[in-house]
Amino acid sequence: MVAEEKFEPELYQKRLCNELEDMIHNYAEDHANMKITKIQSNLTIIVQSFYKSNLISKDHCGIFQQKIKSLKKIENIEDILKQREQNLPAQQEQPKRAKA
Repeated sequence: MVAEEKFEPELYQKRLCNELEDMIHNYAEDHANMKITKIQSNLTIIVQSFYKSNLISKDHCGIFQQKIKSLKKIENIEDILKQREQNLPAQQEQPKRAKA
């Protein structure tokens, strides 16, 4: 028998905010060749749509908008790689599955 997970709005919103924060940084890095104002504009639209859909609170919306405003242009790929290494938690090796 599988136990059903109880839906907890606070936990869901926390997970969603973590995903949204990762998306903001990844989007900025992946579109480093775009003007920073265009990147900020696109991300602001996404965050506002999350808020308008009641997926994040007004407070979270404000926090993300501040993070978006603080984004800076990443000049080269070396900076991107260094930043990713610093942001990644120490990854543990996962055992490989045996082939059947």
